[in-house]
Amino acid sequence: VVLDTVFGLTAGTNASLSCNAVTGVVAYPAGCVTVLFNPLTGAQDFIHNTLRKTISCLSFSKDGKYLVIGESTSFFVTCGVRHLKFWYFEEALNKPKDNSIPLSGRSALLGEERNSAFCDVVCGIGKTADYTYSVTSNGKLCAFGASRSLEKSFELRASRALCLAVSEQFICCGCTNGIVSSPNNMLNFELCFSCEDEKESDLYPDAIALSMDPKHNKVTCLYNDRSLYVWEMLDIDKIVKSFSSLYHSSGIWGIKAAVKLAELNGSTSPYGTFLTCSSDDTVRFWDMDRGTLLWPVYNRLSVIDDIPRLVYSSLTVKNVRQASKEDQRRGIKTVAISADGKLLAVGDKIGNVRIYDTVHMKERYKISAHESEVLCVEFSPLKSGIHNPQCREPGFSKFYKSKLNLPGVFFFFFFFFSGYNLLVSAGRDRLIHVYNASEDFTLLQTLDDHSASIASIKFHGSNGEFQLLSCGADRTIYFRVARKEPQLMFVRTTNVVNKTGLRDMAIDCSRNLAAVACQDRTISCSDKTLSFLDLDSGECVATLSGHSEQSTDMLFSSDCSRLITVSADG
Repeated sequence: VVLDTVFGLTAGTNASLSCNAVTGVVAYPAGCVTVLFNPLTGAQDFIHNTLRKTISCLSFSKDGKYLVIGESTSFFVTCGVRHLKFWYFEEALNKPKDNSIPLSGRSALLGEERNSAFCDVVCGIGKTADYTYSVTSNGKLCAFGASRSLEKSFELRASRALCLAVSEQFICCGCTNGIVSSPNNMLNFELCFSCEDEKESDLYPDAIALSMDPKHNKVTCLYNDRSLYVWEMLDIDKIVKSFSSLYHSSGIWGIKAAVKLAELNGSTSPYGTFLTCSSDDTVRFWDMDRGTLLWPVYNRLSVIDDIPRLVYSSLTVKNVRQASKEDQRRGIKTVAISADGKLLAVGDKIGNVRIYDTVHMKERYKISAHESEVLCVEFSPLKSGIHNPQCREPGFSKFYKSKLNLPGVFFFFFFFFSGYNLLVSAGRDRLIHVYNASEDFTLLQTLDDHSASIASIKFHGSNGEFQLLSCGADRTIYFRVARKEPQLMFVRTTNVVNKTGLRDMAIDCSRNLAAVACQDRTISCSDKTLSFLDLDSGECVATLSGHSEQSTDMLFSSDCSRLITVSADG
């Protein structure tokens, strides 16, 4: 099993982005994996951290042959509040037993910037090798000469500067509100999110990391919403975007296949299309083969020029920074798409269920379904809720209990039963609601069998009967059968009690078998790994790593050749 593609990143500072000056490959961290991204071809390669710890910084050597956490040179520079210091390596007369290298520190002469807070520092290249550049929190670029004294300073077009990168031709400074400025020859330009109706009051993600590719005249920018942009600077008067990817800015809770939606929107690789939902209050559609974002659905996010369709759930929120303040309160916990690809259902942390039309990406219905988090959503196959050709044996002849300790993964369901098109939602308030989607999602039934939060709910058709299964933290799995008396109702037939709480459930229709993930810690996932188990024997056949936080959901591709995993690390 090999890692194929990574969607997202965990870079947080300028030290976590580096560009190979020879090949143009950009390196950035994604959990405990280093991604080597080629902007020219879109290809990714990976370096795994076997210690499974979050990668915080990295750097290519000047010849492009090595990628290291810290590059050893004749000196290095540190910066901070009222602090800019040059550190030199010294040869010790008596070599210490621990092989440590003595350092000699000399402070820079800050001049009029002696009270400033310095946010980032880099050393010049080529003709400017004698210079050291630094940016301050009040939006100034400072140049220090060979004598370590302040020689020049420039006012940037932003209230605050956060990072900078240099080449022989340019100095680029990353600032607040998505601005990247270059004061070379007093020129200024912006590499930022923008739109035709942009206003001065609009706020955009801050540029937190920069890296320059002098050979191909490209600059790579990371913004604090975890988006990645590559800009081409062949002409300083006409800077164009050559690549962008809008990753989630917070933990991801769910992943679903989106085959039908891809077909409706003309995707060339429909079986490689899936969607994800996140605490950043967005649902995003991805093309697995191309590694690109296809159709983002935003509950609250600023308009960005390269996004074809947006969905707003709050007209009062107009920009990224406003949305980020509410992310922890109103994130999306679960998502599902109908079998025909025309409806999208999402459930959020405050108990709302929203239904979107995927053709126009517009909200059609909003249901105040639960008193707390909505935890479960899923669609059933179109008109196959009862007569599934793979489900031939009556009932469940076998029950298998998996001993995985996975975080909860939750679902919504649409299905068809004798002309009914139903939506079922379940939440932390231990209730299951059944709605008739064919009649404006009117409430048909409320089930209150569970005594604790519901982790998963599934449908199973067999031998002319349609079953509804649910499990949760109360350690119980409930089995229900659909009856029409005269209105459609689900009637409980039996239940199975486990020794520990249940976190997730999957059904194998071909064998009438249900597998559940338990909290008995027989196989622990607290070490951030993924385990492949033989379903019959329970034997662990493979272990994978890559996430820096616990995995929250996973999905096999339609041909089972790829496994896509998501995590709280985003």
